[in-house]
Amino acid sequence: MRPSQILLGVLFVTLSALARAAPPTDESLFIAIDQGSTARVLTLLDSGANPNARDDRGEPALIYALHTGKPAIAEILARAKGIDLEAENHYGQTALMVAAYQGRLDLVNKLIDDDAEVNHKGWTALHFAASSGQIDVVRVLLDHAAYIDAESPSRTTPLMMAARVKDRPTCVLLLQEGADPTPVNAVGLSAADFARRAGDTELGDWLDENAKNWRTAHPVRAAEPDSPPAAAPAPPPPALAQPPG
Repeated sequence: MRPSQILLGVLFVTLSALARAAPPTDESLFIAIDQGSTARVLTLLDSGANPNARDDRGEPALIYALHTGKPAIAEILARAKGIDLEAENHYGQTALMVAAYQGRLDLVNKLIDDDAEVNHKGWTALHFAASSGQIDVVRVLLDHAAYIDAESPSRTTPLMMAARVKDRPTCVLLLQEGADPTPVNAVGLSAADFARRAGDTELGDWLDENAKNWRTAHPVRAAEPDSPPAAAPAPPPPALAQPPG
């Protein structure tokens, strides 16, 4: 055999080995997610697929799995080596926020156990849970030091979000745990206002009564002037935006 033939043979074997060793593409991971194939996702991850891959809209694979109704795959990705639990999509959502909004209690606990940020700057997982009536998730987040009066960029609090969807049990829980019912957001709306706008006058009156009692119990806080409302309307939490289809 000629030396040139030997060299070509070695080169062919080397290139073949490199091709076999190449990690799976990001596209292959998203195809497996769309197919709902947990086995395929596991195989791809074992073969070196990037668990932090993003689709063409910038959606991280973990959040994409949740938004497309693949919670079992989301749990696999959440356990993947090298996963970035704080990765945000184009709405500013993290996996914990989306899991909280959807009421994925097991995944919420898993993410928190793995040190996912509970008190994200701006919209928080507590806002998301309160905005969709996920009272069990609200309890878990509060048990893990979620800031009960967290303000979104529009100064909307979790209590306001619970009132916005007329979720009385969550409103009661938040107030029992010490939520302040007196703040107004950037357009001057209180939790009571949110309830009334949602059509629950009784809840709005009850929240107003709690606000009066709060001011009586906290006279220093009550003496602080309210900030003037902004002209622009407050946006809804990102979790209420249309998820990718």
